[in-house]
Amino acid sequence: MNYPKVSIVTPSFNQGKFLEQTILSVIDQKYPNLEYIIVDGGSTDNSVEIIKKYEKHLSYWVSEKDKGQSDAINKGLRKVTGDLFNWLNSDDLLEDGALYKIAQAYTENPDKKLFVFGLSYFDGKKKTLRKWKITPADGIFFYCDPTIAQPSMFYTWEAIKSIGMINSNLHYAMDYEWLIKFLFNFGEKAIFQSDFPVSVFRLHADAKTSQGEDNFVNDIANILFLLAKASGLEKYTALLSERYKMHPLYSCEISKDNIDPVKVERMLVYFLLQHSHLVFTRKQYLFAKKILSTISFSPFSLSKNEIHWLWELKKNTNASSWLTFRVKRKLRHIFK
Repeated sequence: MNYPKVSIVTPSFNQGKFLEQTILSVIDQKYPNLEYIIVDGGSTDNSVEIIKKYEKHLSYWVSEKDKGQSDAINKGLRKVTGDLFNWLNSDDLLEDGALYKIAQAYTENPDKKLFVFGLSYFDGKKKTLRKWKITPADGIFFYCDPTIAQPSMFYTWEAIKSIGMINSNLHYAMDYEWLIKFLFNFGEKAIFQSDFPVSVFRLHADAKTSQGEDNFVNDIANILFLLAKASGLEKYTALLSERYKMHPLYSCEISKDNIDPVKVERMLVYFLLQHSHLVFTRKQYLFAKKILSTISFSPFSLSKNEIHWLWELKKNTNASSWLTFRVKRKLRHIFK
């Protein structure tokens, strides 16, 4: 077998309690064509000591102050020379034999540009396999609600040359933007999918994903805002800018020539319904009414989830007055 070069970047900052396990999960693969890079953000714990312990196995490493995870990944990307690339966070792991499985899929599917596999969750006691169904029969719903299994998503270098670097102004949903950029450049048919688990996502209190969903949702809102702006969907940009905090430095890196306005509008509808159907304050109530007056899709063209969220949104805004609405909400919580 002609082994493709697999490049992995591990961004890290003060993760010494997990870092050694992560490094060993990569180098113990014994994969013959591995390029492993570690970019540390100037850790003050024992991280550098751990990195030096294994530096003979590394293609490159550095420990210096950076602007966050996205910036660290880009530093590593600038050193990458492989055929396939992914980043593995310093608290996540590769499964045994993962790189061989990825290399086999790459060799047997030369027309694919993104390789997505299963992953497991690890809570410190047990692993739970999560099987990802990444490509539904109706591709448009994948644009609306793409599955992000980031530690198990390996991009070809050919794809990266088209979609560009990680957006360093995004700190939570940079993997979502990368996937959306990929989709608008290549489409879902360029994705290889397998449920075979190749990585382990560690669940712990200090993980970024454990620090609340709002930051991720806000990043996605920014991405959709600029897609809407590029598509001329001003009624949606007005809604998003009212509800979410817009990053002044964030810019849309997807070519207007590749953007499909129909898919963008569907993505916006899905996002708004998904995150706005729960109404507890007057501000949320008024925002929900604006959503209902903006969306023009027929219910028959929506997915089951969208129909459910739309129904909930309508129920929560059909009260005859604000007082009636509040009383109904209170009674629902008391007697449910």
